Amino acid sequence: MISITTALDVEMAVLRKYVNELLTQLEEDIDRERLRNMLVYSKKLSAFEKKATLIRDALAEILDNGRSLNLSADNRRGSGRDVSHREISRETKRCRSTR
Repeated sequence: MISITTALDVEMAVLRKYVNELLTQLEEDIDRERLRNMLVYSKKLSAFEKKATLIRDALAEILDNGRSLNLSADNRRGSGRDVSHREISRETKRCRSTR
């Protein structure tokens, strides 16, 4: 998870740098090439936003599934049963199939 957020941070920093440079250039002079670059960066930022949103949603789902597993395991432990790896695996598959 750390490597994912680090990669997103690096990508965002690079995009921010390029956009800021381009905005500074556009303040000096507006020309066709700079406007084209602005369109390219706009598309890249949109793609970045979609990627970040997908990653956020995937992490939220992983965390929700983990909470479901923990609750299920806690309930079984509370009833005096040991929880085997097989039972956890079955519970994980059950949680995935209900989504």
